[in-house]
Amino acid sequence: MASSSEKPVCSDTLRLSDKERKVLNQELDTRNVPEALKRKRTHNRIAYRIKAVPIRVQYPNGSNADFLVRPRDISSQGLGFLHGTFLYPGTVCTIVLRTLNGQAIPIDGKVVRCDCIQGRVHEIGVQFNQLIDISEFVSQTQNNSPAAPSESQEQNMEYEPTAIIKCCNDLMELAVNLAPLEKLQAKINQLTKTLHL
Repeated sequence: MASSSEKPVCSDTLRLSDKERKVLNQELDTRNVPEALKRKRTHNRIAYRIKAVPIRVQYPNGSNADFLVRPRDISSQGLGFLHGTFLYPGTVCTIVLRTLNGQAIPIDGKVVRCDCIQGRVHEIGVQFNQLIDISEFVSQTQNNSPAAPSESQEQNMEYEPTAIIKCCNDLMELAVNLAPLEKLQAKINQLTKTLHL
């Protein structure tokens, strides 16, 4: 999303607590999807409730903005997510999804739908430029069921990119300054906890 010399700053415009996000997802899961929209979809959607996904939005004037968005569902054709600002349909973007083995994969797409849910909360649909194999990103048990993951599954899938980046930067600074081994080990332990390993 950024060159190796620059560090992208991803804004979380949604600013919902985990509890607020879970409640909102439950409310959205129980709503009725219009039949016209159901017929329009050609690929099955499954719940995809990891904590956050980085996205780079490319505006028509040539500027870019990096955000963290809260995924709701995924299909081989696109991603649905919650975001704290309106995005115009047709807006070009790059979403970085992590495979099940942790590899970051940038996927280009465009906004095809943006609905204001409440206040600043928008539900956005992005269509990928090319179909993806969702089995690379979602476990087989999730893949077999369109239902939302249980709370324990959701907890296992969550990670906080900002906290991970901070831990890694701190660890690198300790290593560069030849910090004592105990300090390095303490930072590695903190990183392990952040990653829920």
